[in-house]
Amino acid sequence: MPDHPPPSNHPRRRRNTLRWLIYFVLVVWTADYFLMHPASITHEDLPPAPPELKELTDRLSRHVHTLASPELKGRQSGTAGNRAAEKYLLNAFAELKLSTPASQQRRTQEVDPAIGNNVFSALAPIHPSRPWIVLGAHFDHLGDHDGELFLGADDNASSVAVLLETARRLQQGPALQRFNVLLVGFNSEEPPHFLTHLMGSNQFMMRIKEVGIARTDIQLAVIMDLMGGVSWQPLQDTLFAVGSEKTAVLETLIPKIRVPGLDVRRLGIHMVESVPGNGQTPFSDYDAFRNRGIPFLFLSSGRTPHYHRSTDTSEKLHYARMARSVLWLTEWVRAVDALPVPMTFQKDRENLRQDFDSIYPLVREAARWPGKIAKTSWVSLYKLNRDQTRLEDIQVKLQSQTPLDADDRRALSLASIRLQCLLGDMGLCLLLPGF
Repeated sequence: MPDHPPPSNHPRRRRNTLRWLIYFVLVVWTADYFLMHPASITHEDLPPAPPELKELTDRLSRHVHTLASPELKGRQSGTAGNRAAEKYLLNAFAELKLSTPASQQRRTQEVDPAIGNNVFSALAPIHPSRPWIVLGAHFDHLGDHDGELFLGADDNASSVAVLLETARRLQQGPALQRFNVLLVGFNSEEPPHFLTHLMGSNQFMMRIKEVGIARTDIQLAVIMDLMGGVSWQPLQDTLFAVGSEKTAVLETLIPKIRVPGLDVRRLGIHMVESVPGNGQTPFSDYDAFRNRGIPFLFLSSGRTPHYHRSTDTSEKLHYARMARSVLWLTEWVRAVDALPVPMTFQKDRENLRQDFDSIYPLVREAARWPGKIAKTSWVSLYKLNRDQTRLEDIQVKLQSQTPLDADDRRALSLASIRLQCLLGDMGLCLLLPGF
């Protein structure tokens, strides 16, 4: 019989080579995803607050540490911790010698017997003939779930602290000349009440007469949420001012107020709400005012990987930036008080040029490996580079003064949502569509 050649081992070698190549890629991807965070920053990396901010940062820290303490167990609506947070706000308003527009000196508005109350007070003295500015932040959080405490330092004790210290500076400084100011701590912003009729801000507006003012008297609402988190170096000193594009006079006022060390970036509300597959998705209490055609400004430093997690604790916040935000907001309210023209809400108004100016530098940084957001997958990094290329096309159109179209708007929105998903470590960001 003829000799047969020995079977070739080339296919086996190719399979082994392919297998080791796959192992190598998985190891590198895992190390890159979980260990390589070139642009990450934590509270431990932050410089100490400068001496001129120390008193303010200490007060902000005390507010947050009290509200986000284990004793309050996350301030979930309807719990003893939530009622303790309500009492803390009432005591703080009393210490600041604030007033109230409601009858019989009321400072609470019941949302629901099983939920608890909204809390409010006003700068003193109140002038009955003047319109109102509302400064608000929700004080509830997620609470205790199967023994795991969600204390909510950034969400939203940080904003309540900024609210209280802004009230202090406005109350103790020169009196406003055109507006009254109402300070509101909203309840039941978090699930399961979020975007329902039992959301505290919705109840506040539905029954505004209980507060002692008319809906038509509210000329502006400034809502704060997530004011203290820090996780990505390019946003270390950034405060986002969202929604001013609906009221042109507010939009132009924002860059005129400057606080050293604070970068205030204007962004359209559609840039944070246009979630693929969900349509326009509101994110906080500003929605109750927008739905009624009231000019609003939504202030936030953005989501971090601690958002809605038990790791959202008091020691992780950027108190110096919070202090600068207090200084900025105080001066901005005073500038609004001095506006020579009325504030007009334009529901469909957008400013894509402004959105580009805020988003493009962040996309360009996040698309580079040295500047990437922690846990950015290779797929998301590829899509970010595609986003950058698409935004560069928009830049060319802007430079040639060519009007932007619906595709440009969608490109900006997708890039913005991708950044938010990665910043919040929200999982499966790689599934977000590219352009």
